[in-house]
Amino acid sequence: THTHTHTHTHTHKHTYSRSADRARVLATVNPWYQGNPEAMEIEAKALCDVVRNKVFNASRSICIDVHSGFGIHDRLWFPYAYSKLPFPNSAEVYAWKALFDKTYPNHFYRIEPISQEYMIDGDLWDYLYLEFLQQHQNKRLFLPFTLELGSWLWLRKNPKHLFKRHGFFHPLVPHRKQRILRRHLTLFDFLFRSILNPDSWLNLENQIKQNHLNAALKLWYAN
Repeated sequence: THTHTHTHTHTHKHTYSRSADRARVLATVNPWYQGNPEAMEIEAKALCDVVRNKVFNASRSICIDVHSGFGIHDRLWFPYAYSKLPFPNSAEVYAWKALFDKTYPNHFYRIEPISQEYMIDGDLWDYLYLEFLQQHQNKRLFLPFTLELGSWLWLRKNPKHLFKRHGFFHPLVPHRKQRILRRHLTLFDFLFRSILNPDSWLNLENQIKQNHLNAALKLWYAN
C-alpha cells in the first residue's frame, strides 16, 4: 500500500509540473489564457471535492477564503464574479450584514458583491454556488465569501516591500503578520456564532425577508 501511494503521488507531481509549465508559457504569450477548459487544476479540483463532500450536505454553511489584494480597505465579497445579476441569497447576506453592522458598528469591512469591483470568469465560488443551487435550490443555504485584504495597509507602513518579490501582497515582518491575523478574529468569531445561531438573520418571516431583499437590491444593484 505504501509503495502504491508513493508512486501515485510521484506521478501526479510530474503531471502537475508539466501542466503548470505549459500554463506559464501560455500565460506569458497570452495574458487572457484561462487554462484548459477540459481539465480543472489539481488544487481547484481538491477544493471543489472538499466543498461538495463537507459543505453541500450541511443544512446551512458559510465558507470564506482569504486573498491579499490592492487598496486600503478590507472587503468581504460574495458572488457573483462573472455577472452583475443579483446574488440569489442577497436577502440573507443583507440580513447577516445588518446584524454584523448592529453588533460591530465601527467595523472596517466593505461588504459587497465582487462584481462591484471587477468581473472575472472561472471564479470557483461562482462555480460551486451555481452547482449547489441546481442540486438544492432553497432547501439548504451555502454562502461563500472572500475576504480581500487591503495590502496597501501594510505597504504604507514599510514602502520598501514594494521592491520585494513577495512584499507587495504579503506582510513580511513577523509582528505585522501576527497583527493582521489578529485583526480579523472578530469577523471569524462572528461568522462562527452566526451560523450556529441563525434565527436572528436566517429564519425570517416572508415580509421581513422581502424587506431585506429590497434593501439589498437598492444597496448593491441599483446601478
